[in-house]
Amino acid sequence: MIDLLPIFGILFFWLFLILFYTGGGLLVGGDYPGFYDISNTLQNVSPDSLIYGLSLFLSLNNIYMAFYLHLFIEGLLVSVSVYYSVNILFKGKFDEKNIRLISTIAVLFYLFNPSTIVDTFKSVTQNVSVVHAGLMLFIGELVSLIRNIKTKTEFSYKEILIFGTGIALSSSTPPNSFRILTIEFLGFAIGLIYILLPYFQKTFNGSNPIIKEKFHWQGGKFPDLREDILQYFKISSKIIGVALIGMLYWVLPFIAQFNSYYSTFVLASVERYNFSNSWSQLFPDYAKITEVARLISRWGFQSYAPYNYLYFDNPILLFSSFAWVFVALIVPLLFYGKKEKNLILVLVL
Repeated sequence: MIDLLPIFGILFFWLFLILFYTGGGLLVGGDYPGFYDISNTLQNVSPDSLIYGLSLFLSLNNIYMAFYLHLFIEGLLVSVSVYYSVNILFKGKFDEKNIRLISTIAVLFYLFNPSTIVDTFKSVTQNVSVVHAGLMLFIGELVSLIRNIKTKTEFSYKEILIFGTGIALSSSTPPNSFRILTIEFLGFAIGLIYILLPYFQKTFNGSNPIIKEKFHWQGGKFPDLREDILQYFKISSKIIGVALIGMLYWVLPFIAQFNSYYSTFVLASVERYNFSNSWSQLFPDYAKITEVARLISRWGFQSYAPYNYLYFDNPILLFSSFAWVFVALIVPLLFYGKKEKNLILVLVL
């Protein structure tokens, strides 16, 4: 159940602050998509352009009103998606009152991103995008799918539709679409590994691992392994089917304009890095596996990546950029079972 009242309250306050500081003017540059007429939105059809077209229509083509109406609609979509996903994430872990509180605070911190306070190069509107709304739906429904497989409960067609729609919305801007799809593929893979973990329990005697249960399809202690795998792939195939249909709005134009995308990529690489047109030379020094792994969490939110040579020259700094993720995930485990402290940690994180 989504509690819309606090979401609207937070969203109106967020929009009021923007209007207060801009005086109703446009935010130009990367924040403004550049639609000045409804016909412009049909030249490059996407969820974002359609929302802007709707905003222009409702505001009688007043670009100032349309800009803030567009922000409000996308802010609402993102806020509802964040609330929905966090609600799924902590379902059954806390009572309903505390889950609503956690979900509301998540929306608050998402809209008022702390990083925008200290970094003047980041706009407060940066994370308000239908792409991010789709990514949040993906995260929430992935957790729900894993939970349903493990508890042998039904994953409804409504959830399949929401899941597939989340993938379609999150991958709306090629070539960044392929980064998002890579993250989501990894999400599916991690989900499968998590489901299989109970089938490979081990006990340790000194340094020699002892297999507690033999690997088998039909189990004594564990449920049927094959059934879980088949069910996971069966549901995933339906989700992917919905996603593929939903992604046609950008896949078809991308295929039709592939040569143009490729030429632009080559030209940008040559101009920026003074490379030749050889494909093998289009990778700068920061295209290393360690750098890709370090920055993969930023792909989904299109943040400015800290590609600085200081990271290559300082192993301690490079390690620390990985370590923060592990610190954030491991610390709550230290307080497992202490509900009041666990709640505080969840709110802070």
